Amino acid sequence: MLFQSILSKDLFFFDTHKTGQLILHLTDDTHKIQDGIGNKFGSAIEMVTTFISCTIIGFIRGWKLSLVIISFSSVIFITTAVLFKVTTKMTVIELKAYGKAGIVAEEVISSIRTVLAYIGQEKEIHRYEKYLDEARKCAIRKSVTNGITTGITYFLLFCVYALGFWYGTKLILEDNYSIGGVFTIFICISYGILSLAQASPFFQALYEARVAAYGIWQIIDQSSEINADFDKGLTKYDLMGDIQFSNVYFFYPARSNVPILTNLSLKIKCGQTVALVGSSGSGKSTCVQLLQRFYNLQSGSIRIDGKETKEYNLKWLREHIGVKYETLVGERGAALSGGQKQRIAIARALLRDPRILLLDEGKFFSILVTYCLFQIPIIYYSN
Repeated sequence: MLFQSILSKDLFFFDTHKTGQLILHLTDDTHKIQDGIGNKFGSAIEMVTTFISCTIIGFIRGWKLSLVIISFSSVIFITTAVLFKVTTKMTVIELKAYGKAGIVAEEVISSIRTVLAYIGQEKEIHRYEKYLDEARKCAIRKSVTNGITTGITYFLLFCVYALGFWYGTKLILEDNYSIGGVFTIFICISYGILSLAQASPFFQALYEARVAAYGIWQIIDQSSEINADFDKGLTKYDLMGDIQFSNVYFFYPARSNVPILTNLSLKIKCGQTVALVGSSGSGKSTCVQLLQRFYNLQSGSIRIDGKETKEYNLKWLREHIGVKYETLVGERGAALSGGQKQRIAIARALLRDPRILLLDEGKFFSILVTYCLFQIPIIYYSN
């Protein structure tokens, strides 16, 4: 469900969420949920059921001694609850620190050639260790707190034992309680309390699962203005490929203070080949993305065959558009030469037999401009 929800989001979602954090939700958080609702959840139910059963038996055999032992045992529960709340806060901080470390690792590994080229290994190691150190310190504090919690719990438990033996002896002497009855009550109530005390690690796993599930459900419940899974819109339509931009105004939602397209109007007839040429950041690739309706416009309209793109079924529309991006092909593109990447990328777009073919090519133009701008100074300084 989580993976399906992520794939149905629009690009604004990916502009505002880091890849490493999403991967962490898909791996670590789902594992925590599985751990929390698996065997540990069953064990927690077992411990609570044992406590309830033992308490009932104890009250049937003798309510006075049972009431005294349970009343003083409430101190154990209150103390454990307070320390457990402190531990859970540390768990949240620890998970966030591991999440940041995971983001750094994902960024470095996916861009390993750049890191190696600029001798950035030490810098990235320090950046990674910084977040791991935060997680380590938090884990140490959590471990110390858990140790203190366990120590206090058993100290109070043995105090309750002592109180129970003293009051049980008094009831034997003054209230006609039998020795066997007192021991039955004492063993039942003590075992019930001990079972509940042993359930604290399972409750910890349940809370960690709850924290992880909260982050996952935030992603799942986040609505998306553009969803390719919706079945609405035109589908049975003979697409020709006439394109018209009318007074288009657009900025990326993640950078609302930077206008990209301002009052853009453009007509492209079916069968025409049109090249958009401009400086970096002028909106060439943005036009390609808007044609595929990756984003909604702030104002204006984009029409294909006289109908706005939002009138079409999004999945059907994208099936009729072939796109050749200037991206890597293969496992980081390492197994292919530059020319092979270009040919495979073009073939990938043409194999769909699209009605509209979009080529997002900035490389060749930038190479030409770079040559003109830097070749003469390089020759000058080399001499």
